[in-house]
Amino acid sequence: MRKLITGIFFCIPILTTGQIENEVSVTDLVSEIQQWNKKDNRMSLVWWIPTEYWGIALKDNKQIPQATVNQIENVFKDYMMIWACDLTINADGTIDYTAEEEIKKSIVVVAKNDKKYFPLTKEQIDAEALAIAENMKPFFAQALGQMGRGLHFYFFKLTDENGKTLVNANLPGEFKVTHSNFDFPWKLPLPILMLPKFCPVDKEKMKGNWSYCPIHGQKLEN
Repeated sequence: MRKLITGIFFCIPILTTGQIENEVSVTDLVSEIQQWNKKDNRMSLVWWIPTEYWGIALKDNKQIPQATVNQIENVFKDYMMIWACDLTINADGTIDYTAEEEIKKSIVVVAKNDKKYFPLTKEQIDAEALAIAENMKPFFAQALGQMGRGLHFYFFKLTDENGKTLVNANLPGEFKVTHSNFDFPWKLPLPILMLPKFCPVDKEKMKGNWSYCPIHGQKLEN
């Protein structure tokens, strides 16, 4: 399993389209799970990779059987994986990155009832999940250039007293990630994962979290 997973990332196109029943593209999904904050010459990124990412990114890849996709999703089902980057762009165009351990000192997830969750140590992370994340590092570095080399991963465990995950990309809720003096909030479900709505006037497809057509002002239909 681990050897197979190691090679998977070179088959995942980060910004090309993969389809599921609701015609969700990887491009659109990534736009909703990535957030940038910028102040002067400093930029910080949070890239949340929900469990749903794997099924969307890998569904049309004929080299990877559905059973393997299911296994990967199962590996991550109890974790929240966050990739974070903090960088400074210098006047000469060079980039300075905040080190992994420095980001780890400030990164926190705030979920239900404003409870704070801190990154797990590597000893607290399942070996399979850790192996996948480690193999994503060179993949991102190659695919995303300079920014990819400054990305670091952090695992969190957000569960209630019954072991139920508190954050689900498909269900109503909210959370925020904070690091490097920036806040990155999310409201759920992710719009891209919701069934689309349609304008009653011209039947134009609209986002699932919209209530009214921005053109005609009419209440959208399911």
